[in-house]
Amino acid sequence: MCEVSKMPININSKTIEGKTYNENLLSLDYQDSICNVKNMCSYLLLPYDNTDNRQVIFDNKKYTLKNIKIFKPSLHKYDGIETEGEILLNHKGGKGSLKICVPLVKTSNKNNENNTLKEIFRHSISKAQCDGESITVHNIKLNANSFVPKSEGYYYYKTNNLMDEECKCVNNICGEETNVIVYHKNDGYVGISDDSTVALDKLINKHNHMIKEATYKYNVNQIKEGFEKRNELYDAVYKGDVEELIDVIGGKKKVNKTIMSRNVLKWFQKHIFDYLYYLSGVIVVLAYMISTQTTVNDKDANAVSAMLSSNFDRASVSVMKNE
Repeated sequence: MCEVSKMPININSKTIEGKTYNENLLSLDYQDSICNVKNMCSYLLLPYDNTDNRQVIFDNKKYTLKNIKIFKPSLHKYDGIETEGEILLNHKGGKGSLKICVPLVKTSNKNNENNTLKEIFRHSISKAQCDGESITVHNIKLNANSFVPKSEGYYYYKTNNLMDEECKCVNNICGEETNVIVYHKNDGYVGISDDSTVALDKLINKHNHMIKEATYKYNVNQIKEGFEKRNELYDAVYKGDVEELIDVIGGKKKVNKTIMSRNVLKWFQKHIFDYLYYLSGVIVVLAYMISTQTTVNDKDANAVSAMLSSNFDRASVSVMKNE
């Protein structure tokens, strides 16, 4: 028997199991798609054009966007509060899937309204009522980038079963590993107007998905230096948790890059900088002699040669001590 899905959940911004600091955990590169809308009664379904490109990378795994679903009210709750609706970007990749969830929030500021959704609701309200009716919105190009907030961070968790798809068991493994990314309404959302909210209410019924329990983390997408990050660093060092410490610093790739950079600096310091330090003294002497006389006699040349040899010998000894 399949495990019960852990999606959706209540995102409590004051209770976080852990934080990660990885600017490269999620990367997006969506292409345009024809905007086809099908009313499924409990949600709007927007199939996304097939493409050979892997449009999304999450945790070093590649995914392709298959469809977009729009629910009312929001699937997730945010500090116990639901919003007017939620957009779910459904991706497939290999043996797993990825869902990116963004809340719909009513706004009175027209500049914050999402124009793509505005056109989808406006056309659908008259031509794509319930019972599986479909419509193609010709005056817009659908691009999922317009639905993903440019926020400082997002929450993420895992579930082994899909919330809205039939569970299949293969080799005694039920469902597929699904990564779920959720943007909290306080971090980022898709704005809809009063008119769009009314249209959405008329278009679809309320979903019946219940809130579940799952452990989630928060990833800081835009790393800011300051007290918060230092406190996280101190906590990781105090606990002696190496994995958490690496996440706080910025992930394994950043740590490896930093180590390589410091090793290169040490090599230059041992083999180059010491020679340059002693050579600078010789250059000063030569510059002084050239500026004070027009010719250099044999005695002066021999003196400079001896000084040059002495300085390089001292630099060599310094390098050997540093090895």
